[in-house]
Amino acid sequence: MATGLLIPKGMSQLAVFFKGSDTELGVFYPAHYIIATFRNLDTAEHAAANLRRAGIARERYVVAPGRDFVDLMNEEKTLLGMVMTEVSRFIDTEAHYSDRDLKDAEHGAAILAVYCHDERAKDAAWQQIAPAQPIRARYYSLGAVEHLAGES
Repeated sequence: MATGLLIPKGMSQLAVFFKGSDTELGVFYPAHYIIATFRNLDTAEHAAANLRRAGIARERYVVAPGRDFVDLMNEEKTLLGMVMTEVSRFIDTEAHYSDRDLKDAEHGAAILAVYCHDERAKDAAWQQIAPAQPIRARYYSLGAVEHLAGES
């Protein structure tokens, strides 16, 4: 996998990568990250190889199997999070996006997460990811979710 992270026992690779910055009000919302879902780990690794060849630092991205995303979602269940997730589902916002990713992850999809500190970094990363044709991809900015692929 495209990471040099040391993973503490009982913690998902994605949780370590996000360093606790992947939720907002208990809902999955990794601000300043592209989250791309791929049909399988090989395709996600191919996209990561594109990032590496483009000179994007390995510390800025991680590839994780779907099981790791499932583990991350389970690790972050709190009472507040569950309430806010239901509110988000009701008003059809971020929770629905995570639900789709979670369903795909449960069926073998893989996740590529890329930290993008600004619009330029996001555009450069997306140019490398897009050719690998993710199932869907989003960029979580501070104020909105930008749909890059697979959603309208």
